[in-house]
Amino acid sequence: ANFYVGGGVNFGFVGAIVNKDDLIKGYFGSIGTRIYPLEKLPQLSVNYEISPYINNIQGTSGIIRSWLGVGYQFGGQKK
Repeated sequence: ANFYVGGGVNFGFVGAIVNKDDLIKGYFGSIGTRIYPLEKLPQLSVNYEISPYINNIQGTSGIIRSWLGVGYQFGGQKK
């Protein structure tokens, strides 16, 4: 299994140019895992991620997002 942690900023370039909205729409962090359950098919993974998201610069609202999915790695065997 692989684990990862990350973070980022959600930018709204078009809204900032056209509507004079804030350039920064929100902030997020994420933590997740990729699990490779099948020895005979090592490129196949089951992925889960949870990501708190703050909706605006003031930090007055937010949500917790989560994703569950299946992935496939093309181009070689996982070692």
